[in-house]
Amino acid sequence: MKKIFLFFLVFSIFSCNNDDNEGTIIIEDIAIYKIVFNANWTAQTHPTNYPSNAHFSWMDGVTHNEQNVLFAKGLTASAGMESMAETGATDLLATEIDAKRASNKALEYKIGNVIGGNGIDEITINASVNYPLFSWVSMIAPSPDWFVANSNIPLIVNDAWVEQIELDVFLFDAGTDSGTDFTSPNNDTNPKEPVFLIAEPPLGNGLTVNPAVGKIIITKQ
Repeated sequence: MKKIFLFFLVFSIFSCNNDDNEGTIIIEDIAIYKIVFNANWTAQTHPTNYPSNAHFSWMDGVTHNEQNVLFAKGLTASAGMESMAETGATDLLATEIDAKRASNKALEYKIGNVIGGNGIDEITINASVNYPLFSWVSMIAPSPDWFVANSNIPLIVNDAWVEQIELDVFLFDAGTDSGTDFTSPNNDTNPKEPVFLIAEPPLGNGLTVNPAVGKIIITKQ
């Protein structure tokens, strides 16, 4: 009887170990990604009130593990996001990201370049299994408080690093300035409104922005 009991004990332990091994997916801890913003905002694609000095501010990209590390639709923009969306400035937003990094919510933060309405910008950034999301923002300029972005893009899918992703960019209103055109004078929104997707003119058609003002292409290096 003791021999039979010992056999089943050993068999159970062995079976459990096998199950644990089968459930463990091993991938590289760190992955490097090239992020390319291919802008498509021209007088031909979006002719309504197209400004003479159309451009995009510095791309602000971050890898992270916390949802909504930069902004969230339906929530009030942070002071750093307000500054970025209204002026393109990155200093305050960088300070906020540093605080996220200090609290283990973000891994790496990179800043790109100012580009024209149909320009191309790129950054290279590290991601890790503990920080597998990517978000980015850039002011559409000139504008009251409008910005392009993609948030919480998963870089690990089905337990593997994604090789390449190509997405249309989304266009948002930060809810901090009530201007209605590209060159509207400053008109602070008080109280602030939640961040929302832009669908109205001059960029939208009342339902959406079509075509998108650009694409983001994410490629594993």
